[in-house]
Amino acid sequence: MKLRNKIQSKLVTVITDFGVHPFWISNGTDLYVAASGLTKDKLLSMGIAEGKIQATGIPFNPSFTKTQNRVELAEKFGIDKNKFTVLLMTGSFGSGPLEEIAESICGRCRCW
Repeated sequence: MKLRNKIQSKLVTVITDFGVHPFWISNGTDLYVAASGLTKDKLLSMGIAEGKIQATGIPFNPSFTKTQNRVELAEKFGIDKNKFTVLLMTGSFGSGPLEEIAESICGRCRCW
């Protein structure tokens, strides 16, 4: 709509991945907010002008930096408070090498 002069707003594309999918590139984009310098470099290699890119890091809610009480959280989620615990997350579709990541964290032991 912007390219057809149907709207006059600014268009900002926030890329929270470290890679860049071609689907996210648009001639109508005024600004790309990149997750990292690596993401910015990828955008540059795809022909995006440097003045249209800001590498600001991944945006997140400040509440994620709040210190939590481990004992209370373990009780809330039914986890052994004395057991080493890691939350693993992958892509938006839940795909990814979760078992391989867990193995790399635990070493050769089967922690789960």
